[in-house]
Amino acid sequence: MMDPISVEAVLNAAEEKPATVKTIRVRGLARTCDWVVKQNLRPIFQSTTLQDVMENAQAVSGRLKGLGVFAQVHARINVDPDVRNGYIVDYDVRESRLITGKTGVKIGNNEGSADLQLYANNVLGLADRFMVSSGRSTQRTHFLDVQHTIPLFAAYWQPLTFRLSKHSVVSLSQGLKQDNHTAAVEQAFLSTAGSHKLTLESKWLHVQPSQTEPPFEVREACGHFLNNSLTHEFVGDMRNPATLQGLRLQHLCRLSGGPLGGSFNYIKNNIEADYTTRRVPALGGMHFRFSARAGLIAPVHMEQLAARARTLLHRLSSDAADAPKHTHTTSPTAPPAPTQATPSQHPPASDVCVADQFLLGGSTDVRGFQQHSIGPRRRGFAAGANAYWAVGAHAYAPLPRGPWQERFGDVLRIHGFITAGSAATEGSLQATRRRLMSSVAVSCGLGLSVDFQTASLELSYCLPLVSSTGITSPGLCMAIGANLL
Repeated sequence: MMDPISVEAVLNAAEEKPATVKTIRVRGLARTCDWVVKQNLRPIFQSTTLQDVMENAQAVSGRLKGLGVFAQVHARINVDPDVRNGYIVDYDVRESRLITGKTGVKIGNNEGSADLQLYANNVLGLADRFMVSSGRSTQRTHFLDVQHTIPLFAAYWQPLTFRLSKHSVVSLSQGLKQDNHTAAVEQAFLSTAGSHKLTLESKWLHVQPSQTEPPFEVREACGHFLNNSLTHEFVGDMRNPATLQGLRLQHLCRLSGGPLGGSFNYIKNNIEADYTTRRVPALGGMHFRFSARAGLIAPVHMEQLAARARTLLHRLSSDAADAPKHTHTTSPTAPPAPTQATPSQHPPASDVCVADQFLLGGSTDVRGFQQHSIGPRRRGFAAGANAYWAVGAHAYAPLPRGPWQERFGDVLRIHGFITAGSAATEGSLQATRRRLMSSVAVSCGLGLSVDFQTASLELSYCLPLVSSTGITSPGLCMAIGANLL
């Protein structure tokens, strides 16, 4: 009787065995263009050992599945009798139906939504997908999205998306209702640091009061607006996918108006960082999480940019005229009048898109305060801020020993935290910085936390410690979301 051969021994032998792939056969293609499949098969031809063939064949299977237009992908490796050390890789694929659909539930920060999605798969044969999505949320938000996605160069990780959408959003804390009509082009791609997304969009906003008799300050923010913007989003997720331990960074930079035109002219920057430690056996299995957020909206003065451009062009033309091309002398050119430096100013609240203003306070960020009550206000409603910062420190401990620990010990933990933050809108950057440092809200709390793979549920008793800004709301607080402070 022969001894069983271990998988490790087979892999070690495959690592040393030379291999060449000259033929790849794909069966089951109907609507998909051959070019799309050939683009993804290239790594297999670069294999030099049998182990390379096995790993690349598996990687290509993942690529084809990632396109989203194949319901099944199976790979087989056979010996090629016509080539020395040669192998043939066979793929049996089954394309998805032309029309598919699904329903789903999404969880946001204290908001859940149910939606219906219909797909037209591989309409052009380029692994493209045409999607129509509609849904409603618990916050009286409803939306309709129509988008067409094409993977650039047949790579599923860099999709090019053309999108038309209509979103209706009700913000009770601001006393406003927004009807947004958007046309956008999005390009996603990967780098060694993380994932990126570039978005060029034009948004028509109809802002109106959410109440029948709103105060004048709320009606003043209403009207029709056009917001043209270019946005870059970066996400660097270095966490362990299983335990979510590690560092996660997220940055957003948006240019609204300026050379793009529209009703607004500003640059918005927002950065978020979240770090979760490993469990510490010396502290009974406790682990900690630290988070920080900050954002700033700065104006774009088109008049100053145009003046600087004219000055630069004038200097370039003067340098060209002073070049030693002719022997005769010319009269000196009067130097341009120096531009006077103006102090950095924040755009007024009315010059910033309502959807881009920062809102702070509530169960999802600085707990122990009413929803969006930290920062500027207008007659009892949140006015939104042009700058903010917020930090949080959390400690998680396992439940005491008992019969419940075996059933809930992996997901249910004791949770203690302290959060702080501030939001402001002033006339200048210096005044805003002073207000952010002087008007601070701080709170702490203790409760229970349930960790899911994509979201967290918290039930805590919150106690405001410092309330130089915001409206305090001590007591029990429940929060659910995927990105809690």
